[in-house]
Amino acid sequence: MTEQIKPNILIIDDDESIRSFFDIILKTDYQVFSSHSADQGYELIKRNEIDVVLLDVMLGDENGVNVLRQIKALNPHIEVIMITVLKDIRCAVDAMREGAYDYVNKDIDLAELKILIQKAFEKANLSQNLQSLKEEISALTTSHFVEGISPKIKEVTNLINRVGPLPSNVLILGESGTGKEYIARKIHDIFSQKMDLMAPFISVNMAGIPDDLLESTLFGHEKGSFTGAQKLHRGKFELAHNGTIFLDEIGDLKLPLQTKLLRVIQEREIERVGAEYPIKINVRIITATNRNLLEMVSKGTFREDLYYRLNVIPVNMPPLRERMEDLPIFVKHFIHKYALKLNKHVNRISNQAMACLETHRWPGNIRELENTIERMVALSDASILTEENLPMELRFINHSNSQSAVNLNELLTKATDSYEKDFLIKTLESHKWNQMKTSEILGIHRKTLEYKIKRLKLTDLIAKKKREFRLAEKAARLQIKVT
Repeated sequence: MTEQIKPNILIIDDDESIRSFFDIILKTDYQVFSSHSADQGYELIKRNEIDVVLLDVMLGDENGVNVLRQIKALNPHIEVIMITVLKDIRCAVDAMREGAYDYVNKDIDLAELKILIQKAFEKANLSQNLQSLKEEISALTTSHFVEGISPKIKEVTNLINRVGPLPSNVLILGESGTGKEYIARKIHDIFSQKMDLMAPFISVNMAGIPDDLLESTLFGHEKGSFTGAQKLHRGKFELAHNGTIFLDEIGDLKLPLQTKLLRVIQEREIERVGAEYPIKINVRIITATNRNLLEMVSKGTFREDLYYRLNVIPVNMPPLRERMEDLPIFVKHFIHKYALKLNKHVNRISNQAMACLETHRWPGNIRELENTIERMVALSDASILTEENLPMELRFINHSNSQSAVNLNELLTKATDSYEKDFLIKTLESHKWNQMKTSEILGIHRKTLEYKIKRLKLTDLIAKKKREFRLAEKAARLQIKVT
């Protein structure tokens, strides 16, 4: 049975006896963190999802109101209850102005304090839910661009903010899954806002279209121009007129179409397949690839003149492994996204699960991370994602990176046992916890199954599940008799 996750509360007080007292009275209902100084408290807030803080007004040489201000700067959704020995009206007014939830004496009645803390948690949850709703509304009306805080992505952001308002062609380079289309959309949005118009953004995955259909897809065709062309078809370039066309995987474009694309760039016009006259277009071209185009130029598989026409402004997208400080931001974003999409109540991830994610290399980059979080949210029935929700290949990665080669066999055994345990439980459950039937299905002797159950320490769990199943069956039979 999954252990219930307790809300997090932080006690910041330089008096150890006060911290111990609050820990004793609150630890039944809350996960209690304690700090003897403001700096230690800030670090705890950065590393943990703190919801409520009990803050001493006089914290050594620190002024409690200044500490409150810093806490709100770190996380405006944290509710802070100021506690003091002597109530100072002016200090209380200052604290409330800075966003304190309440200001109370340390001799407050315990029942009263617990109610106050509970209400503070409710307000914190409401504040977080409101922020989530704002983000969801924003996600439905924007391009879902997640910026990040790493120096490398800041360089990218600064560059696209400068080139976004310009009509110049942009080439986005980077591994698969790094978010090249997000960057293309962001550049387009900046340009559209500058021009104050609702310009079209047309995305084309060059690798996903058969070669014999690509020309028609890009430039369109006239009715009757080839077998099956039963009506006029406007191509992607025509649809992108006065807007942006994004050509993803441009490195997959074959040489004959490279020549036609070069002409489009030079002449600013297209010709539908089977057309007699060209059509003038005004389109900004953004391309992207995970391939080395210069190497392709040297091999003769990509036109040099086209390369320089496309590569007016290059944007290099760093892989996720080189911007790991952005990982928590993406995790939070994808949790909110898929909790909404899948109608789940997941709102955070445990520190242990996050540690596992942080040690993975992410060869599939942001796309791989998004798929992982979607799977975790889909399979979770709790409000917090834990190590149990991680895919098998990630569940033990945090432990493996800290183990010596001598202990790798032990790690492999743990992974194998975890998989075997999950498999046995599911098989037993699907056969009404009948061990004889299960052993037959698995093709093993019943004694072997009993040995595995004992070795994997499943005896008590299976006995409990059997009792629950029999009680449910009995209740169902009684219900049938009554009706």
